[in-house]
Amino acid sequence: MSKSPILQVRNISRNFGGLVALSNVTFDVPRGVVTGLIGPNGAGKSTLLNIMSGFERPVRGHVLLEGQDITAIPGYARVKLGITRSFQDVEIFPTLTVLENVLLGFQNQYGEKLWRLVFTPGAVVRQRREFIASALGILKSVGIIDDRPDELAGNLSYGQQKLLALARMLPTNAKIFMLDEPGSGLPRPIVAHMGELLQRIARDYDKSIVLCDHNMDLVLKYSQHVLVLHHGEFLAEGTPDEIRKHPDVLRVYLAKPPEGATVVPLTPRGNANA
Repeated sequence: MSKSPILQVRNISRNFGGLVALSNVTFDVPRGVVTGLIGPNGAGKSTLLNIMSGFERPVRGHVLLEGQDITAIPGYARVKLGITRSFQDVEIFPTLTVLENVLLGFQNQYGEKLWRLVFTPGAVVRQRREFIASALGILKSVGIIDDRPDELAGNLSYGQQKLLALARMLPTNAKIFMLDEPGSGLPRPIVAHMGELLQRIARDYDKSIVLCDHNMDLVLKYSQHVLVLHHGEFLAEGTPDEIRKHPDVLRVYLAKPPEGATVVPLTPRGNANA
């Protein structure tokens, strides 16, 4: 794994009127691993993801992809540069089949060009077959009903739809996957499958994954690097073990006092001596 970061966030600030959402946030996203992004509600995680993926502009600061400043580049153009993301709501096409949903992720499809359909129909057919074979392989690796690729996506369970949304990102050949709450609303077995899948995607597909989720088990168990936000400011970073023991994280995120602090017990309700 290269030591140079794939993405650099430098002094990012964002406010909405008088509300400061992010203040001078700076960190690096390492290559080829799962990087967790955590923080309490209102910490600025979703706003940060929006800025990193190009859906919002910061009032100050820069975002660099492999050294290139992409701050002014909109989200749709960042896909071609290698950044793709998911959202908290499931983003699939329910009236299309599972296979068709994945096929939409492939870029530069010959069938989209009229001249190829007219003059090189054989190449269109060959590419279509290659894409179908690749899509079926993706569905199998992700663990979605690969024996029924013609199932309508809208008929899948919520957990399977979440996995399908992730599967749709793989054909894009993006370098960075940014995932916003992929584990929300999922039962534990699916969450565990999701975490193992993310680690495998990072390892086998050489992807850099930014995982933003409230599920601490998912983030701390399956991330190799963790970033922590608090009230729009960068609080800490490190390995999951380091974050679990970090005094600032324990204090503001896990509501646990630092070692050596005096804890005053609460008086039980109804105590006549209170």
